[in-house]
Amino acid sequence: MRRLLKAVVGNAEFREEGLKAQTRSVVALKTAAGVFPLRSSTRVYVEGMSPDALADCAVIATAPDDADVAIVRLNAPYEPRNDLFLEAMFHAGSLDFDAATVAHTEELASKAPVVLVMNLDRPAILTPLEPHYTALLATFGVSDEALVRVLAGKVNPEGRLPFELPRSTQAVLEAHSDEPGGTRDPLYTYGRGLGGVAVPACETDG
Repeated sequence: MRRLLKAVVGNAEFREEGLKAQTRSVVALKTAAGVFPLRSSTRVYVEGMSPDALADCAVIATAPDDADVAIVRLNAPYEPRNDLFLEAMFHAGSLDFDAATVAHTEELASKAPVVLVMNLDRPAILTPLEPHYTALLATFGVSDEALVRVLAGKVNPEGRLPFELPRSTQAVLEAHSDEPGGTRDPLYTYGRGLGGVAVPACETDG
């Protein structure tokens, strides 16, 4: 049994397949030329992920004023519920970001183009953030290591949205709760994704 565990747990081949599966799930929803893939000389300010993950493919900036691009990882908003055990295990409540998050994103965008990486364990209303990010990637629990492969252009983001992202809370309230999707004029529709669009490999200078 110990030999079997040593052969399976942490197996490099299995781990690599896991990383590949994660990168294939990344959804490109908005892109812009010159923002990514990252170059080795690109100065990157990072929030919500380990800067060390990008150390081999970019120059880490300690402040957005010194950056060519800001990469921000956010989780979909939710309202914590601690009264019942089962409810505490699932995120629920408002899909809106608080005003502080919107204001902070706007401030970052005034200093460097923002690549927003949204972890969507549930839909989110991105409408207030949309004017402030230059590129948008949707993820579903991927590791920093897998994400960097996409940001560096080593892997093309092939994923598609498994649900729509509504434009507003009002649109959600007006939709039929027993039908998937169906909100009025969603910001990003079900199945949206720039999958298959070629992204050049991570470039070096020199």
